[in-house]
Amino acid sequence: MIEEDDSRKGLFMMTRIISTARIAAALAILLVFSSCGRIEADIPVPRGDDIADSGVSFTDGDDSWELENIEGEDSATSVTPIRAAIVSIQPGYGPFQEASAVDFQQVFTAENGYDVQYYFGQYTEDRLTAAKAFVSDGVDYLIINTQLEEGIDSGHVVGGPDWGRVFDYSADWEIVMQAAQEADVKVFLFGTQTIDYDHNLFEAAIVRDDRGEGEKAVDMLMSLDLPEYNIVSILFDIYDYARTRPSSKAIDSALAQRAPFDEAVSNNDNWNLVVRQYVWDHGGAIPFAQSIIESGESFNVIYADSAELAYSAVAALHDAGITTGVDGDVVVLCHDNNSWILNELLMGNLNYVIGINPFYADYFHEMIQTLESGGTLTQKIVRLDPIVFDARTITQADIDNFGYYYYDLSFIVQDLHENAHW
Repeated sequence: MIEEDDSRKGLFMMTRIISTARIAAALAILLVFSSCGRIEADIPVPRGDDIADSGVSFTDGDDSWELENIEGEDSATSVTPIRAAIVSIQPGYGPFQEASAVDFQQVFTAENGYDVQYYFGQYTEDRLTAAKAFVSDGVDYLIINTQLEEGIDSGHVVGGPDWGRVFDYSADWEIVMQAAQEADVKVFLFGTQTIDYDHNLFEAAIVRDDRGEGEKAVDMLMSLDLPEYNIVSILFDIYDYARTRPSSKAIDSALAQRAPFDEAVSNNDNWNLVVRQYVWDHGGAIPFAQSIIESGESFNVIYADSAELAYSAVAALHDAGITTGVDGDVVVLCHDNNSWILNELLMGNLNYVIGINPFYADYFHEMIQTLESGGTLTQKIVRLDPIVFDARTITQADIDNFGYYYYDLSFIVQDLHENAHW
C-alpha cells in the first residue's frame, strides 16, 4: 500500500479512493470535449448513452469550456441545494488539471447536496471574468484555482512580444475576493503553487507541499540505511525553461522540492553527490546516463525529477547489464504519478516514486459541510502531503487510484537502441 502522512492535513484528511472505471469514463469525457491540446491517455471514450447519462453537458468556446448541470427528473429535492461554483484551468492543459476536474465532478454532485457550476478556462482573464459572474449570480461558495499559467494568456503568441512575460494577476483576484466578501460569497482557493493573498479574503486554501515532496524522497532513501550513498541526480532544467517562460513561482516550487535533497547531501557524511545534470527530456538523460556508466564512476543511487528522466537512466543501466530497483545494483527514485512508471515500480525496476495529490474536492466538501453545520475551520492553508509509492508494498489498486495519467515510456528503449551513439 502507499504511505501517506496525515500530519499536515489536520481536520480535513480523508482517504481518496476513486474507481478506475469512474475516473476513466469521466476523464474520457473531459478529454473529448476539451478544446485545446492534451496529453493522450489510453482510456476508453464513452459513446452515446454513456455521455447522455453522465450528468454534464459541455459548451465549447474558442479558448475555454464550461460544464453545466443537466436538470433531470430526480434533481428536485426538498432540501435547498448548496450553490457552488468552481473556476479552474482548462483540463486539457495537462494531466494534473484533468484529474482535478474529474475529482470535482465526482464529489460536487446533487447527491451530495450541491447545485454546482463550472468554468475551466485557458486564459487568466477569462477565469477572472467567470469568477466575477459567479459572484454576481449569488453563489454560496466560490472555489478558485488562482494559479497563473505563464505565456498562454490571451494574445501572448509563442515568439510574440509578450511571450515569456510574467503577468501578475494577484491584484485582480483580490478584487474578485473583495467583491465576493461584500456579497457574502465564501471563497476557497487551490493550486499547485503558493497562495499570496490577504488571508481575510478567503476561508481556506489547499496547495501542494513542494518541500514535503523533497522531504519524503529523502526519508525514503534514508530508510534504506545504505553504508554510502553515491548519487547521480538528473533534474529537469527549470532554469532553461524559465528563459522562455519565466515564473518565479515555478522556479521556487522546483527549488523547494529539491532543497531537502541538497540539505541531506550537506548534512550527511555518507551522502556523496557524484554528479548532477540538468536536461529537458530523455534526449538529454540517456546520453548523460551512458556517459556516467562509461566513465566508470561509482554510484548506487539515481535521483530524478520525473518518470521520463528516471526511466531513461534505468534503460541505459539495463542496456549496460546493470540492475536497478529492488535487490538491484542501483536504487532509483523519482517524482511522478504516471501509471506507466508505477507499473515499472510494481515490477521492482525502481524503488520509490513520490507522487502529488490532485484530489482537492473531498477536502473542500468537508470544509463546506463544517461551515454549513455552524462549525469553524481551524486551518487557513492546508498543504496536501505527497503520496509515497514503495516498490515493496505498492498494489495495483494504488496505481488505479493514484496513477492519474498514462504516458507510455517504452519508446525510450527503442530510442536508446536506434541511437547507440548519442
